[in-house]
Amino acid sequence: MAGGAGHLSRAFADRARQFVVADATRAMLDVGAAAGVPNVLFVEADAYALPFTDGAFDVAMCRFALHHMTEPAKAIAEMARVVRDGGRVALIDMVAVDPALAAEHDRLEILRDPSHTRAMAAEEVTGALGAAGAAPREPVFRDQAMEYERWLGQSKPSAEAAAEVTKAIGSEADGTGPATGLRAARTDDGGLTVTQRWMLVVADVRPV
Repeated sequence: MAGGAGHLSRAFADRARQFVVADATRAMLDVGAAAGVPNVLFVEADAYALPFTDGAFDVAMCRFALHHMTEPAKAIAEMARVVRDGGRVALIDMVAVDPALAAEHDRLEILRDPSHTRAMAAEEVTGALGAAGAAPREPVFRDQAMEYERWLGQSKPSAEAAAEVTKAIGSEADGTGPATGLRAARTDDGGLTVTQRWMLVVADVRPV
């Protein structure tokens, strides 16, 4: 779900008979389809109303897309709906580290990338899975440090937005400004890093 050009499915193409990449952006799907992997099918679809029957799949996966959605719980419910009893839903995404800093974290992420909506709390993700009839296993967390300029430049923000983010991140790293939720730090050579918390969780759908 929200698979874009299907990098994940194409990487795992030898692990299953058939993969389906569902995404709302036709241009991204066309890029993936052009790779010509025969058992990966690209389908234009709404994450909140997937065009598949109940229980059509063994596994549904979503990688770093929930934080771009306005209704992530609804999308998670759709993933669980299209997975057969005893199948699995697998999610990986950034999550909020500190609820008190979540709003500032999201504000800076949105300045950097306006397609960002918000980072869910880990408990929100597992709660949405449970509400959808999927039993989450123990999540795995990874604190991922990223070189600041590369992180900032990935989304090509405006000069004004980039300056505001840089000011906040630099101030946090230097101890002259408030925490941002991105855990800014200085490297030995004076550069900047930010650190996101990533969560991987697998859930069993209607266990049999």
